[in-house]
Amino acid sequence: MLSSQRRCRHSLVVITLIACSTILFRTATGQSQQRRPRPQARPTLVQEQISPRLEEILRRWEEASRRIRKLQGEHNRRVYDSVFEIEKRTRGRFYYEGPDKGRIDIEPYPIRPGDVSQRTGKLGKRYSLESGKQEKWICDGSQVKEVDEERKEVNVYPIPPHAQGENIMDGPLPFLFGMPAEKAKRRFKLKLVREGLHERTGRQIVHLQVKPCLEPDSQNWSEAQIILDSERFLPWDVQLKDPAGTTTTVFNFGKLRLNKRQGFWLDPFNPSFRGFRIVLARSPDVLPDVTGRPWRIAEKELKELGVKIRFLPGTRTTDTTEINRVEFQQPEPGTPIKTVETVRLYVYARPQKTARNEKRK
Repeated sequence: MLSSQRRCRHSLVVITLIACSTILFRTATGQSQQRRPRPQARPTLVQEQISPRLEEILRRWEEASRRIRKLQGEHNRRVYDSVFEIEKRTRGRFYYEGPDKGRIDIEPYPIRPGDVSQRTGKLGKRYSLESGKQEKWICDGSQVKEVDEERKEVNVYPIPPHAQGENIMDGPLPFLFGMPAEKAKRRFKLKLVREGLHERTGRQIVHLQVKPCLEPDSQNWSEAQIILDSERFLPWDVQLKDPAGTTTTVFNFGKLRLNKRQGFWLDPFNPSFRGFRIVLARSPDVLPDVTGRPWRIAEKELKELGVKIRFLPGTRTTDTTEINRVEFQQPEPGTPIKTVETVRLYVYARPQKTARNEKRK
């Protein structure tokens, strides 16, 4: 019998992709939800007893998840708006690394002449077909980054320390990084829809219906349909409905690579943002991340929090864009401010002058 701590470590990490869908689903529907009244809060759902077969599937899913350390692949996304009868298509890649790192890149799907939506509206007319917008979301375990390539801007949302690592699954966060089977049964209403062949891939699949039991979840989505490969328990399709029931987001996954090194040689969770403007959504309870910031701006931000600052020389560099910027900080970003008296900032320095250079002068 696994201990509860070990069960957390060996959680259902594939649910990460459901939550990746959730953040994009919320982003895609954000503008339309502003135009519509929010649905009334629903009472907490009561978890029903599940079938022995579903119990067995959850157990096998959890066991398969123990072997997942890294996962990457491609996806196609379709967002259906039933109010305006519009379908928006995008495509891209996703990356996952346990226990709490995730990234999903989205780019517009090219609409070719003659392409039509397969969904029809109330009057039998096909939905209008559009390309969706480019998006990128990255979670490195301590913060979530929303990347706007067009504006060259990165919005950074710190994750409180108590919600990082394996605890990230307990909060209403954009990514849901795995969940033990017992916790999943308490948090969601689960139903086995069918088992059989998958139309798109021809592989044996398990089709699950998931509904939220808790209010924080039900405020973001009302129902999920999940199709898993019944051998490896990796996702093929995820469908989400918004609380109002007016927007449906569908993800199709493919070219899944499990525990592969290829593609991770450039850390997908810590890309370079040189030339981007960094916008920090600062939490009042924890230290913000000021790495990469000019030292004067970093100093101002930290002084506003009431902490002392000590500057120390960092790595010497010939890159003029890095000089006088913060290389790293101690304590680390996300540290509770109440435990911090002094923050040490290591600042990139100019290269040391050599005797040869002095002689030239």
